[in-house]
Amino acid sequence: MTLTLVLLTLAPPLTGTQALDLALLDEYRATSTYEAVLDRWGANTMPFRNIVRAERQHAQMVIQRMEQIGHKPTANPFALQEKEAKTDWYRRLEMPATLNEMYKDAYQAEVDNIKLYDGFLTQGYPEATNRLFSKLRADSKDRHLPAFARKAGLPVNPGF
Repeated sequence: MTLTLVLLTLAPPLTGTQALDLALLDEYRATSTYEAVLDRWGANTMPFRNIVRAERQHAQMVIQRMEQIGHKPTANPFALQEKEAKTDWYRRLEMPATLNEMYKDAYQAEVDNIKLYDGFLTQGYPEATNRLFSKLRADSKDRHLPAFARKAGLPVNPGF
């Protein structure tokens, strides 16, 4: 379970802007982690090569929604920092030692992502925010999770 999900179980209901902040951090983490995978194991490593593009688009969609409601997005704290060694970046992102382990980690991250959006969708946020969360959830469930499940040898539908 990710830190975000742990915090959600302990925290009172989030405001819409707090939920957007967490969604953006989640999309940033996925983007940076998948970029690091491509850097470490090769630019054509599938399915990361395709999914990283989707994660970038997801982050942009969250930023767009934030801007629509006058909420300032943060910068990506998971991105490779200037003068940061790549091995330090991998460690900061808690990347596993092998690509096979990374497939399993990415699978679990998508499961956690779906649960995150499930929680958001019960909170009664504005319709436009809920449409965004529904879209992000659907992409994780219908596209990303199956791709990582095939690589990790795990169930495509773990009870959703």
